[in-house]
Amino acid sequence: MDTELLIRIMDDNVRLAARKRIFPRDIFLEPKGNHVLSGVRRAGKSTILQGEIQRLLEEGVPASSIVYLNFDDERLAFMRREELDDILLAEARRSLDPDGATFFLDELQNIDGWANFARRLVDEGRRVYITGSNARMLSREFEGVLGGRYLIHEVFPYSYEEASRAAGIADGRDTLAVGEREKFLASYLQWGGFPESLSYVDKRGYLGSLYGKILIGDIVERHEVRRPQVLRLMARKLAESVGEPLYLSRLRGILSSLGANVNAQTVTDYLSFLEEGYLTFSIPCGVGSFQEKEGARKRYFVDDGILSLFLEGGRGDSALLENAVAIALRRKAGEGSLRFLRGRSGREVDFYWPERSLLVQCAWSLSNPEAFEREVRGLLAFNGVVKEGSRLLIVTREEKGQIEQDGVRIEVLPLGEFLNSQL
Repeated sequence: MDTELLIRIMDDNVRLAARKRIFPRDIFLEPKGNHVLSGVRRAGKSTILQGEIQRLLEEGVPASSIVYLNFDDERLAFMRREELDDILLAEARRSLDPDGATFFLDELQNIDGWANFARRLVDEGRRVYITGSNARMLSREFEGVLGGRYLIHEVFPYSYEEASRAAGIADGRDTLAVGEREKFLASYLQWGGFPESLSYVDKRGYLGSLYGKILIGDIVERHEVRRPQVLRLMARKLAESVGEPLYLSRLRGILSSLGANVNAQTVTDYLSFLEEGYLTFSIPCGVGSFQEKEGARKRYFVDDGILSLFLEGGRGDSALLENAVAIALRRKAGEGSLRFLRGRSGREVDFYWPERSLLVQCAWSLSNPEAFEREVRGLLAFNGVVKEGSRLLIVTREEKGQIEQDGVRIEVLPLGEFLNSQL
């Protein structure tokens, strides 16, 4: 690479970062740590880096001691692993700091061999921040190379509270702001929390374009998917099945019935690709044999806005509510912590968080006696089976209260209050 070009890119990027308006996120980055931020494209990872750059500049760190490169930049599109050392040559010519610059490397996974370079930077005593849009960055393969040298963070689109702050919505304690906040909650439930989407009038258009970029750029091209139309169809069927336990054999049968004949390995691979691209995530069953636990998984979308692209009319309301709850719990619990529960009797609990002894059901409303019976009986069926004294909770769209049944207390929270809670 031309080192003069690299220096110009570094200078331009730091200048742009210094001018960026930053809304604080609920993510703490240890100032003395090295960090990998991984998550779906356009979730705000770059903005978090730019916020850290602003912090350094405010602390008096010279701009020349900050290296900021985005590997989605077309000027770096054809960079090869053997050219990564050119970044260090450019840094040496640009920075006068004897301790070296702080590195901010956006979408570094675009470069083969990135992990070895990232490890070497830390081994040489540099402070490093890395982002990526592929969950494989956090796999055991790269975990072994990075060897505990980095703190790992998953970045989701805005939570409801983050989106509210960014949109300038009052905190809800002011009764004059209740109507405005309710209108914003309805919009968040339908269109999700991708930061840029907040300012768009045509939110569906923006989200459709983003979905296409993730599907084609981050999944189809990266994995050289030979049948992208099948992948698209699979994503649609997952959206139509949100909240339902889905066996691989059933999904394969659904695809085959629609003319997409695929083998079991292809189904497994495509599901993995969707999760690696952060479009979806899944939770296993928490009861039964190993095969039963791993065989059926519930799958959710990383943002309600993406899910909305597949749903039409009011029939998607319950799915969007459960998906929003799934995202909120996943953000708090972390990967691998959530389960759903399903007994042989058919009773089911939507979410179980063992570390918090928390069981959660989702229902648009409990006014329907059948819905009331289903959600309450599901919780009672597993109360005490998983852990005595568990907290039982039903999240609804608007209802709030308390249910006393068979000597057991069940909380009922409206979605907005749940999304703002610390659990």
